[in-house]
Amino acid sequence: MSESSITGVSDDSILTGVWTDWSKGSISAGCGFIQESESIDGLYNDYGKYIASLISASTAYADQCYVSNSGGAPAQGCSLFVKRQIPQIISRNASCPFPGKSSICLRDNTNLQIDTGLVNSHDHFGINAAPQDRFTWRNVVQCGPLNIRNYTQIIPSTEEWSNSSTVQLRYGKSFDANKTGPVTFEWPEHVPSNFQDYTIKGKTSQPSWPSDYEPIPELQQDDAEMAVFFLAGNNVRFLGPVDDEFFAAHKPSVVARPDSPSGAQVYQFDDPVVHALGCTIRDQICLSKDRCTPLTEWTQAITAAVNLTVSDMQRESFKAWSISNDALGSTIYNTVVTLGFNGLIARKTFSDGVQRPLPPDQWQLEVEHWAAAVMAMFQRVSIEQATGPADTSMYKHISRPSTKIQKHLCESQKVRSTSHTSFSVLGLSITLILGGAIILLELVDEPLFRFIQRRGKFGSYKHLEWISNETLQLQRMAHEEVGAGTWTGTDESLPTTSRGERLATLNIDDRKHPRLVFGSAGSAVGKSSDSDFGDEQHHPLSTQTTHVSSPTSLKIDEKPDSSQYPLSPQTTHIASPTSPRDNEKVATSPHPLSPSTTHVDSPISPQDHEKAPSSQ
Repeated sequence: MSESSITGVSDDSILTGVWTDWSKGSISAGCGFIQESESIDGLYNDYGKYIASLISASTAYADQCYVSNSGGAPAQGCSLFVKRQIPQIISRNASCPFPGKSSICLRDNTNLQIDTGLVNSHDHFGINAAPQDRFTWRNVVQCGPLNIRNYTQIIPSTEEWSNSSTVQLRYGKSFDANKTGPVTFEWPEHVPSNFQDYTIKGKTSQPSWPSDYEPIPELQQDDAEMAVFFLAGNNVRFLGPVDDEFFAAHKPSVVARPDSPSGAQVYQFDDPVVHALGCTIRDQICLSKDRCTPLTEWTQAITAAVNLTVSDMQRESFKAWSISNDALGSTIYNTVVTLGFNGLIARKTFSDGVQRPLPPDQWQLEVEHWAAAVMAMFQRVSIEQATGPADTSMYKHISRPSTKIQKHLCESQKVRSTSHTSFSVLGLSITLILGGAIILLELVDEPLFRFIQRRGKFGSYKHLEWISNETLQLQRMAHEEVGAGTWTGTDESLPTTSRGERLATLNIDDRKHPRLVFGSAGSAVGKSSDSDFGDEQHHPLSTQTTHVSSPTSLKIDEKPDSSQYPLSPQTTHIASPTSPRDNEKVATSPHPLSPSTTHVDSPISPQDHEKAPSSQ
């Protein structure tokens, strides 16, 4: 991908974009892609601001949704794209990616490789298309720390006002520097003491695109984009030695930390004061399972892929995607040089010129972070191609779709929205059908089996036992046992009484043994209040009260006629529902109407209570 190109494929007929205005079914005003205008200065001014905002937003997304949230639950703000992440296969045992091998790389076999595998345009970028019109893309990044001692030259200062030498890193000719020889980057060996922060710069070279940098043979690539990055320490003080090659710091500092106790040891960048890291980037495009480009440099890959497209829709879709990402600089190089030291995750533990301890694999964490930001930018470009640039000043540089296919592509972008919810109609239908069937079966299974048992005359005992143990039937049997109610449905789930019938009431004379009573005794109990419980002088069978229900009125001084009360003189009989405790009390208490025998042969009614005299 070119460093400053506006179009990567020279084809002015390719005007495409994607759509997000689902509610109205109209094409977004910004649907299209960036192309050159008459005012090239205005284009680059607007373009520079826009690409910086894109890279910043993509890096923030990568921080939240790629690196810090990798493998965890989706964080808030990570549901913007069709897929939260572009998959990446990371290997930390890769070989040196450059021709120079051990002469240029500090590591032979412990370098970094990040491989996306084949990423689908429909599934990962949301370009909604039929299977035959989709394409896949693969991106492979390989990086490793570079040997700096054999490619560094210290140039003494020729200025009278400065005693600082200059460190030159010689990894190839940089044509934007007025230097002789293969000087790629140079930096003062000593910077002012008040300058305490990192500086990171870079150079890139593409074999199929003009560049201001020509790498040395050890770094030269014919089938890959090559980028080299330079990191300067600039008086940064490290709280401990750093073994990471890109941030290597083992040199004791001559300046003590201002916030530390006297004599506290800190460290500075190892000499030379600038360290280097090199990367190669390759891409591959597949238009079908058997129609793929080689794994090669970006421009070579997309040029070859155009000739492999099968349908017009696939060709237009692929060209639109590739042009937009080429124009907007979706590369590691552009990400690093645009963000500068703000793109270093090491600065998250950096403050006031002091760097907290860093792990020995810090450079690998940095590259993984850059690669994640690039993947997030690829995702974002597809969306911005749909809605138009977030920076409306870019709208005047957008070329609108003109053909039927291009307009169709403007209506074919999938975007996640908090205003919409996707669901499976099949899954919902299965859930509703199975749930409804279970509910219906619950309602009909018992009546159905009851009908079968009755007609077949088998299992009647089991059925009656099942019915009888239901709550309502258990209550029915309790009431029926004391003579309450005329019941129907005694072999059904819902037993009922005749209309207007009264049921038994609860007798709680013995609070530890409550029971049901029915009839006049039940009515009497029902009228009692809690203050009466346990007070024996108010009990209808108390020794202080006599209740007699007799067809003959007696005077107190008269003796009952034995012909009217043919009972044994030695027997006391109470024919009313009383507890054993009550019987015991009555049997030991002499009745005032007979010196030795009392017999009451009828239930005591509330009226009898009122007529019976009290023995005072």
